[in-house]
Amino acid sequence: MLLGLATEQKRLGHEVRVGSSAEGAGSEVVYLNVGTDLTPTLFETLSKQNPDVVHFHALSGSLQSRLGRELGIPSVSHVHGANHDAPPRDVNAIYVSQRHAALHDGSVYVHNGIDVDSVPFFEHPSDSLVFLGKVRRSKKGADTAVAVAQRTGRTLKLIGGRKLNIPQSWLPFQRRVKALGVLGGEQKLTALGNASALLFPIRWEEPFGLVLIEAMACGTPVIAFDRGAVPEIVEHGVTGFVVKDFEGMCEAVSRIDEIDRAACRRHVEAHFSIRRTADGVMACYRRAIAGERW
Repeated sequence: MLLGLATEQKRLGHEVRVGSSAEGAGSEVVYLNVGTDLTPTLFETLSKQNPDVVHFHALSGSLQSRLGRELGIPSVSHVHGANHDAPPRDVNAIYVSQRHAALHDGSVYVHNGIDVDSVPFFEHPSDSLVFLGKVRRSKKGADTAVAVAQRTGRTLKLIGGRKLNIPQSWLPFQRRVKALGVLGGEQKLTALGNASALLFPIRWEEPFGLVLIEAMACGTPVIAFDRGAVPEIVEHGVTGFVVKDFEGMCEAVSRIDEIDRAACRRHVEAHFSIRRTADGVMACYRRAIAGERW
C-alpha cells in the first residue's frame, strides 16, 4: 500500500520521497517536502532538508523520539501488523482499522485503500468460489474454504500456495479444488473477478484484509467470518455476508445471488479508495505538525 499512497500524495501535489533507514531496522519512511534524494545517513539528511513530517511504515518508537527531540521534526508511524503491545505515546500510531486500533489501546486509524479505477469490474462471473491467502497458515482458514466448497458442491479456486500444511498429494484428490498457486497483478484480479464469492474464513483478528476490497472492487461479494476488521469492511447483506461459523458460510453461499455486484464496486469506491486513505493520512500529518501526541 505504501507505493499506492505515495503515488496518490504526489498526484495531490505533495512532494514525497520514499526511502529506508538502517537505523530504523528496515522501516520504510515517506518524506514530504524533501528537495533531494535520501542520503545514507537519515538524521543528516533530515537535518538538512527539514521536511514537514516523516511517515514511518512500521513502529519506530526510539527513532521517532530522537527525531522529535534532536531535530524537532514531527512524525507518524503506520502500524500494519499485529503487535498487541501498546506503542509509546510519542509514536503517533496510525492503525489500519478501528478494531486494529482498539486491540492496541489506540484510537487513530485510517482504512487501507486501492486505486479502484485500475481494477476491472466483472459483471458475469462463473459459479466458482475463490480463496486468496497464505494457505499454510491455519489462521487464514484455507482448509475451511475447501470444506465449504465440498459441502456446497462448488468449485474452489485456491490462490496463494499449492498445498495446505499436510501432505502435498492431498490437494489433487480434492475434486472441487483448483490450486492456482501465487498470482499477482492482472491474473489475480481476473481470478477474483470471475468468482461468485470470495471466502474469507479467518481464525484471527485480521487488522484489515486488502483482498476484501480488491474482490469487492471486481464486483465479487465476500463471505467472511466475523473476526478482526471484517465488519468494518463488508456490509452484511449488501456486499456479502458476515457469518459466525462454517454452517453460516455454507448457507451464505446459497444466498450469494442476492448480492448486487455493482453495489460491491460502489462500496469500495465510496469507502476504500486510495484518495480516501490519502486524505485520512493527511489529517494525521496535520495533527502531528500541530504538536499533537496520541
